[in-house]
Amino acid sequence: MVIDQKMLIEKLFLKKRIVLYADNALKKQALPDHYSFLIYDDVTRNDISNNDYLKVLINKRLKKKNWVFFAVIDNRTRLLVAQYWAIFCRKNNYWHDNFVVLPDTALLCNAYVDKEHRFQGIYKFLIFAAHDYLLKNNFKKIFTLVEASNISSLKANKSEGLSVDSINYLIKLFGFNLISIFMKSSKITMALFGSKFLKTIIYRNKYF
Repeated sequence: MVIDQKMLIEKLFLKKRIVLYADNALKKQALPDHYSFLIYDDVTRNDISNNDYLKVLINKRLKKKNWVFFAVIDNRTRLLVAQYWAIFCRKNNYWHDNFVVLPDTALLCNAYVDKEHRFQGIYKFLIFAAHDYLLKNNFKKIFTLVEASNISSLKANKSEGLSVDSINYLIKLFGFNLISIFMKSSKITMALFGSKFLKTIIYRNKYF
């Protein structure tokens, strides 16, 4: 199938990602009554999931003191049904998936909503709630990485007011990140001069 081939290429060789950002409050979103929203920013709080892998990941990330885990729980089952991660930086740069998080900025990533709980506004609520938390904690700019093939996620983020910062091409070798290329330009520049005047920033994996 074509879809499977495309997913395989993205996983092993080349992934195109859209870098979005927000630096102002987003429009408020409500969560349906039978869900609860929780924020985990302390490793001592780990009662969120029955999934052992997720518990290990939560502990590993929260111990670093620059990760926050946003969770949505179904009150009827007490199960985790949606999640979002944020990485923030105060002083030194922090790298994640070949993206550098600069001081006083944050990066949102790894959003997921269980299939049976989609189309209820949960993802849009997570977008709002995560930005609200980070902006109230004085992060000046918040970035979001979305795969270009994830059309529904792109539409949701743009509809909430996020703007496109740049396009990222992540070049891989059988799944191992080699080079990350960021291309950006203002709409005015593009209209006047075309794509050849894009600003290009290239990062090479430090382990290659």
